[in-house]
Amino acid sequence: MKKHLLILLLLTPLILWGCQSEKTLDSDALAKKLLEEIIHEEMLEIKAERLGNFYPGLSSALSGNLFATTKVYLCAEAVLADEVAIFQLKEARSVAQVKSALNAHYQERVGIYSDYAPLEADRIKKRAFVEQDRWLIAVICDDPARATEIIKAAFK
Repeated sequence: MKKHLLILLLLTPLILWGCQSEKTLDSDALAKKLLEEIIHEEMLEIKAERLGNFYPGLSSALSGNLFATTKVYLCAEAVLADEVAIFQLKEARSVAQVKSALNAHYQERVGIYSDYAPLEADRIKKRAFVEQDRWLIAVICDDPARATEIIKAAFK
């Protein structure tokens, strides 16, 4: 009897951990808050069907229909690297693939900006990046620490 009770006590935390729900996020509200409080440049929203033009490394994820939500804003002035990118994947198993593609994208951008705008390249390197459940969120701005705070506070 004691053995069964001990096993039950040891398994209870694992069972409860498995029942934890995924945190939710209002991507529209988060994007609006980041654009109002952190980004001070004119930004253009990039619609999902055009994301492949700006994130070529995400082509397979886009064609594979891996995203549940995409919200991307890029600076209207190409000389500036400001960016808000919010991605929710349909399945958690796709997170690593998309995260890898995003990191490659940012490395490529660092290389591009290094030649003519080294300060922008540094901003890309220091970007805010938050991974939470099926969400990947990146913000290139002057205050990545504040952007990270805003992102983490947005999860419910």
